[in-house]
Amino acid sequence: MVNILRVNGFYNKSVFFVTNDGDKNIYYLDNDDSDDKIAGFINMKFIIHDTTSNTVETYDLPYPAEDFSRQFGNKEFYYARFSHEKAFLHIHRVEFCPVRSSEIAVSLTEVLGGLNVYRTVMQGIDDRYCLVGCSTTRTYETTHMLLIDFDEQTYYSIAPDFGIDTLCRIESFMTMKSTQLTPGKEEIALIIGGFHWTEKYEIWENRESWRDLEDKLMEHVVIFDRDSFFRRLKSGLPLEVTDKQIIERCALHRTIISYGDHGTKMDYTMVDFENKTTTRVEYDIHSGKKTLFEHESILSSPVYIDGELYSIETLDDERFAVLDLRTNQFLVILTSNEKILAVDKHFILTYKWLENANQQIVYIYDLDGESVEQQLLGIGYAHYDGKQVTIFS
Repeated sequence: MVNILRVNGFYNKSVFFVTNDGDKNIYYLDNDDSDDKIAGFINMKFIIHDTTSNTVETYDLPYPAEDFSRQFGNKEFYYARFSHEKAFLHIHRVEFCPVRSSEIAVSLTEVLGGLNVYRTVMQGIDDRYCLVGCSTTRTYETTHMLLIDFDEQTYYSIAPDFGIDTLCRIESFMTMKSTQLTPGKEEIALIIGGFHWTEKYEIWENRESWRDLEDKLMEHVVIFDRDSFFRRLKSGLPLEVTDKQIIERCALHRTIISYGDHGTKMDYTMVDFENKTTTRVEYDIHSGKKTLFEHESILSSPVYIDGELYSIETLDDERFAVLDLRTNQFLVILTSNEKILAVDKHFILTYKWLENANQQIVYIYDLDGESVEQQLLGIGYAHYDGKQVTIFS
C-alpha cells in the first residue's frame, strides 16, 4: 500500500506542485488576493516539504512577480518584475534547496530603444539559462527575445526565428546529461509547437481551411548539442537545423500528446488521426536509437506502467475509467465528478472537489486486493510523487 504523508495548516488553500529536489518537494501556495492579480503582480509564496521528516517551511518571494516561467520541472524558479517605469526588467532566479536568490537587471531602453512593453513571456531552460520574450505591439506577439545567462550574469538579444520554426513556439526544453560513455557531451531537446490534441483534431477535421497555414501548424522534436545551441544564440544569428537533428515532424494529421525525459533518454507519445494509431517513441539521445510502441487506436490519455499500456477513457456519462488494453477490461470505473490523480501498478488514486472549497476528497483503489473498491484517504490537496502521497489540509 502507498505511504501517506499528512501536512496540516493548509485547509482550504490552493496548493500546486512545482518541482522536487531529492527528498524535498516544492509547491506554490496560491495568493487569493484578487486586488494583487488585477494590479498585474502576484506576491508568491512557496512551500518546501521535506518528505523524510514530513516537515515544511515557507518562502515568500522578496519582490512581487509580474511574470514567471510556466515551465516547472527544473529545480529553479524564474520570475520577473519591472522598475523605473518599465525602464528595467529584473529577472530573478530562485533555488530552493537551500533557498537562495540571484538577479539580473535588463535595460529595456538599451534593448528596445524606448519602445513600450505590452507583454512578456518567460521560459526557464535549466539552472543557468532563461528565455524572455517581449512584445512591443498591441497584438501582444513577441517582437524581441532575450537569453539570460546567470553564470555570466548578463543577457543577450537573440534571433527568435530559425529555419523550421520560432523560439516563441517552444513547448519544452529537456537537457540530457553526459554519461561515462559520452563524457562532456550534453544535448538539449526541444518540443516545438504544442497543441492540445482536441485542438489539433479539430484542425485536422477542417484541414482544407487550414492548408495555407500548414507550416505554422507543424510540430517538431529537435535535438541540439547543448554548447553549440547556446553559442549560436549568443552570436545573435538564427539557429541552424539539419534534417539529422529533427527526430520527429508532426503535420496536420498527427500531434504530440505527452513527453518526458529520463537520463539520456526522452520519450513522447503521438496520435495519428489519419491512420487512427497511438505511438510511443523512446529515443536515446546519445546513440540515436529510436524504439516504437504502437497501438491500433487513438488514445487521448495513455498511461504506461512498467512498460504496459493502459488508457484513461471518458465514458458516455462523462465518468472516467481505466482500461487495461491487454485484456480490454476496465480496472475501475469512477463515480460521477471523480478524477484521476495517479495510476500505479498497485493502486489508483482519485479525487473529487468539495463544493465551494479548495479541497479535494482523496480516494484510493487497491489493485492488489480481492475486489477493487473505493477507499477514502483524506481531505485536502493531494500530490503523488512516485513514492508517497502528500495531503495538505
